[in-house]
Amino acid sequence: MKSVAYLKLVAGAVVPLVLLCSCASSERMLRLSGGASRPPDASRLASSRWSHSNRITRPLDLGGELVNLWPFYYRNDDYVSALWPVFDYDGYGLAVRPFFNCEGDEYSILFPLTAWNPVNGDGWGGIAYWRPKAFGMFPLFHSGPEVTYVLPVWFRNRPTEKLLITPLGGMTWGDGPAAGMWGPVQWDSADGEHSVLPLWYYGRTYNCLFPLYYYGYNGDKRLLVTPVGGMTWGDGPSAGIWGPYQWNSGKEIHRVLPLWYYGRTYNCFFPLYYYGSHSGRNLLITPLGGGSWNESERTLVFGNVYIGRESFGAFPLFHWGPEFHHIGPAWWTKKGNRGFFPIYWDVDDVHTVIPVYWNCGRSDDTGIYPLFNIPLDPSRGEPAYWAMPFFLYFSPRTDSPDRSMKLLTPLGGWGRDSKGEIDFWHLLGPMLIRNSSETGSSTGVALINWYWRSRYQRWNDTYRLESLVLDPAASEMVRREAAALLAPGREFAEVESEIAERRKTQWRRGWTSWPLLSWKETPEKSTLAALPLDPFFNFPLLQYESKKDDWSWNSFWLFGGERKTVQENRSGIPVEQIRFYDLLNIWNGRAVQGLERRAHDPKYTPPPAEKELAGRLVEAAKAAEIELNPDDAAAARKLEAEQKARIYKETTTRTDYYLPFWYSTVRNGKLTSWYALGGILGYGLCDEDETSSEFRILGVLARGKTDGTRRERRILEYLYFSEEDGDSGRTTVFPFLTFEHKGEAEHSFSFLWRLFSLRERNGEQSGYLFFFPFGGKE
Repeated sequence: MKSVAYLKLVAGAVVPLVLLCSCASSERMLRLSGGASRPPDASRLASSRWSHSNRITRPLDLGGELVNLWPFYYRNDDYVSALWPVFDYDGYGLAVRPFFNCEGDEYSILFPLTAWNPVNGDGWGGIAYWRPKAFGMFPLFHSGPEVTYVLPVWFRNRPTEKLLITPLGGMTWGDGPAAGMWGPVQWDSADGEHSVLPLWYYGRTYNCLFPLYYYGYNGDKRLLVTPVGGMTWGDGPSAGIWGPYQWNSGKEIHRVLPLWYYGRTYNCFFPLYYYGSHSGRNLLITPLGGGSWNESERTLVFGNVYIGRESFGAFPLFHWGPEFHHIGPAWWTKKGNRGFFPIYWDVDDVHTVIPVYWNCGRSDDTGIYPLFNIPLDPSRGEPAYWAMPFFLYFSPRTDSPDRSMKLLTPLGGWGRDSKGEIDFWHLLGPMLIRNSSETGSSTGVALINWYWRSRYQRWNDTYRLESLVLDPAASEMVRREAAALLAPGREFAEVESEIAERRKTQWRRGWTSWPLLSWKETPEKSTLAALPLDPFFNFPLLQYESKKDDWSWNSFWLFGGERKTVQENRSGIPVEQIRFYDLLNIWNGRAVQGLERRAHDPKYTPPPAEKELAGRLVEAAKAAEIELNPDDAAAARKLEAEQKARIYKETTTRTDYYLPFWYSTVRNGKLTSWYALGGILGYGLCDEDETSSEFRILGVLARGKTDGTRRERRILEYLYFSEEDGDSGRTTVFPFLTFEHKGEAEHSFSFLWRLFSLRERNGEQSGYLFFFPFGGKE
């Protein structure tokens, strides 16, 4: 209601009243310059004595009558000062600091305690203030042409609107609609609303008398709610609830809860029957039985006995069907599988007599669980022998002299790879082993001591092409094509030999004495972790990483550092070139996939989708204005590398912290942010190009900001202030020194304003000495 909106004016009504009075001048009272340089503002020169002919509009004439005994006595034409800055006088007024001040038509005593302007008829003294048409004592009362209040009553009087607010309520009236609130009574004649909160409400669209009824209407729709029920009716279906009876004419539903229900798909009368029908299926349930039927099948139930077209049974004693039979909880059979639950099983060539003997016919393995396992036919799997608590593993080809093997015992274990080298060992701790025949690697977890070594590679297009070059099962033509994509113009034998030698060094290794130390080494970096939470280096107390000529260290507690390198888009790259690079990357990946398919299927032909992708790639190359021949795979890979270097750049970020005292970030060798004690002692922010920066130390102790060509530095805000804007700048050491320059042609220096100042402009020098000018006009 609008009355609520008017009540919100109370909080903001008092503040504008203070602004109704004028602000007497404090400029002369706070002036410490030693002399006036310009007349007061015209708003302070309203009386007739300040007519245009009498105004002093020229600056002080230093060549006129001059008496200089500064700071005891100083006179220059109309300006006089004594014991500067205690007393000064000129044609516009005088000041006896800090007691009295006169500036044009404005006066003050102990400013800002008392100030007034007799010409304008406004001013203040303490908490009292006055204007030509208003006066008051803030915050006790105010009297004005529109607003009058004597706390706590507030009244606004406008020609077209009146507003009254009191602690008991308020109201607004006038030419427009009236609205108000007095205690619980509210009304708004514009909306036709009346209410006595929280019991009664009457409006245009609804009315209510709580808790007896609620009645609302919207067009032809009606809604009635009472303590015993309600309903909705009008244009469209009706619905409602009166006690236990409910209905919805739109859904054709009627029910008397919880006994009777009638609807489109089912009806029931509890507990006599339930009948439902949906998608051609029918269901009937009664206390004596029921049934389910459709056009193709039916099932009848009488107590726990059920009869179907092809099955029957008495739940839970037995079931007999075309695929599954069981008698009680013990004997069962299903499609040739059988058993006597839970003792005997005969399922898919697996035979068991629980809980001891088992045999798997598919691999001819047998054992006595959980004591030992024996592979009867090692050629049909990866044989693993165990006799608790020992474990022994051999590679699938037991007749090979260089087969791998693993041996584990409760006190330790060791493993040998297919080349006869030690793959891992561990002491005084259990271990979990995972072997991969594709990479020849073995990985696991040891709780105390563990050494491991495994194949290391990055599974990308380059590695896949290298694998094709070394693949003896691939055709000679495919292997040569892969070598040509990797190293265009080089001999195949040379590329093959280089890849084979590199593969010999692509191993990663490590050791752990968890939970004390863990170390791992890859071709890219080495990592040493102290007190990790697990052997996988997660959350160590201290972590050291070495990568080529760089290093970083990290701690998850009090101090540390971290280094990350990511690829980012360079700015200003057209979107057409980025889209072309993405399609080219997909095209080159498809080319590698095609080679892999042809290596083992010489009749392989690319699917139609490859032609569609080639067409899209040619269109993207035209849009990016780049020359491309999709049929030249080597040129496409070279172009991809060139575009990647042009579009992307590597950004290296290093983070160092000594919590809670220091936190800093360095991007590409530039310090971009630092925080001391979380920013309380100080902080600094800077762009990588150093065009925009900001710092602050101990609040106002020191701060600075750089934005393009503009630079600003401050110490204690005004004690030291320096600003540069292009080739111009100024530096001030308050209250003594000021340095200014404008390019190379103009420089100036001053000490205590004109006590001593020197300016050089275009080779000419001028200035002041004890307020006496010397040099040129400038």
